[in-house]
Amino acid sequence: MRGCTEVPPAIVLTPNLAGHDGISRLARLVVSAFDEVTVVALHEPAAMTAFERAEVRGADGRTSRFVAAAVRAAATADPQTTVVAVHLHLAPAALAFTARGASLTTMLCGIEAWKPLTWIQRAALDRADRLIAISAHTRNRFREVNGQFAGRTIEICHLGVEATPVGVGGSDRHPAALIVGRMASDERYKGHDLLLDVWADVVRAVPGAALRVVGDGDDRPRLEHKARALGLNGQIAFLGRVDDDSLAREYERCTAFVMPSRYEPCGIGQMMAMRY
Repeated sequence: MRGCTEVPPAIVLTPNLAGHDGISRLARLVVSAFDEVTVVALHEPAAMTAFERAEVRGADGRTSRFVAAAVRAAATADPQTTVVAVHLHLAPAALAFTARGASLTTMLCGIEAWKPLTWIQRAALDRADRLIAISAHTRNRFREVNGQFAGRTIEICHLGVEATPVGVGGSDRHPAALIVGRMASDERYKGHDLLLDVWADVVRAVPGAALRVVGDGDDRPRLEHKARALGLNGQIAFLGRVDDDSLAREYERCTAFVMPSRYEPCGIGQMMAMRY
């Protein structure tokens, strides 16, 4: 890590790196901790070969290509290499590194860690030198369903956000709530439906209140159709994916940040909201 000498390059295994989602932001924070680092990213394009100071090997969303890239990297890696699996599902790809003596750190981020492990995930975590959970809640839920790790030390490292200058704007005169999150059909726990269901009542209590929705995903068309069916066309704006500058402006202009998620007690969206 920074400030150390003669440290072998690190390897970071991550689903995403350049996106605006929480895992991408977490991966970038991990990458920034190392002077020399290679990133193997499942969903980044193969054409991406670098990101800031990091070497990148993108797998185009193909699991076979991701595993092959990890195995090739392991074949030439220094036995003292530090490997960080940013997401539990990718930890098995680190087995090729641990077989050569590399040190593995696996991060437990959320709902995926609250389910029983597969046999290959157990094998990977058994070989991990460090397990890090982003909250005590995630650590406890993980242990509840994976009793074989009840005695393992699982460190807590709370999420953070990049040190970005803020405070150049302020909230609009018009009351507005902001939700930031992926709209995926298998992640409806984030609470978009609940907000749509109650928004007519919100507007009756706070005339002119607007709901601004940042994010995208396969469930977005259904949510947009639902908003129209509820007669909320002029009160809810689906903004899709936005760049960092636009996202900063959304945080600064909103009256309140809302995330009625059933399973995310404190994600990166909440961290960013508190910063603004």
